[in-house]
Amino acid sequence: MTNLVRRLCLAGGLLALVLSLTAVSVERAKAGAKKEEGPAAGAEAAAEPTPGERPSNVVRLRKFTGLAERGYIKTPNFRAGVSPTTAPQDWAEITLTFDVFPDWINELMMRFYVMTSKEGEKGKMYSLYKTTVTYRDIERGRGRVCSVYLTPTALKRHGKVVAIGVEVLRGGKIIDEMSETDVPMPAGEKWWRNEKVVDSKIVVPRDGYLLNRDQSPFRLINIDDYPFIRQ
Repeated sequence: MTNLVRRLCLAGGLLALVLSLTAVSVERAKAGAKKEEGPAAGAEAAAEPTPGERPSNVVRLRKFTGLAERGYIKTPNFRAGVSPTTAPQDWAEITLTFDVFPDWINELMMRFYVMTSKEGEKGKMYSLYKTTVTYRDIERGRGRVCSVYLTPTALKRHGKVVAIGVEVLRGGKIIDEMSETDVPMPAGEKWWRNEKVVDSKIVVPRDGYLLNRDQSPFRLINIDDYPFIRQ
């Protein structure tokens, strides 16, 4: 009887030991799996921005317009005591539509680049225009807009708009950019940074033609739809 009891106790002890080791192994396996999955899942979550937003979580550029005649807008006709002697002229209106995510942005700088093309005696010639505009106190919201304007004389003398580009800067750093073209560009989207484009013998830089909205005759039209420009 004593031997039988001893054997049962021994068998019970072995069974308990096996069950204990099995439980430990299962817990270690679960912990190992969590350890392997944790960093990968966390990294993936950190790398994925909210759908539709840029990783910067500051602005999202949505639409950029102003190519060719599609961007033309006539000089506004303000009523005055003297009738105009010249018919309203065509301006090129380059408009950027964007979303703002913070409640307020103190300052946002935008560098605009515009290229026109015209057939000359020696073939096509291109003109390059650029301007920098700083906007202040931009409120959170969708569909914010800002515009720059190419003068009628530039369009008449140097041709239609074939490429536009914009860089958005905050704190001196580019946080987003966008471009549209009607002609093939060797640099693709960032054509304004390509030396083969901007330093080409057939591309002529021209200053003073590309105006911000406050410098244009459109300044007072729908003024509340546009951000305040720092002078």
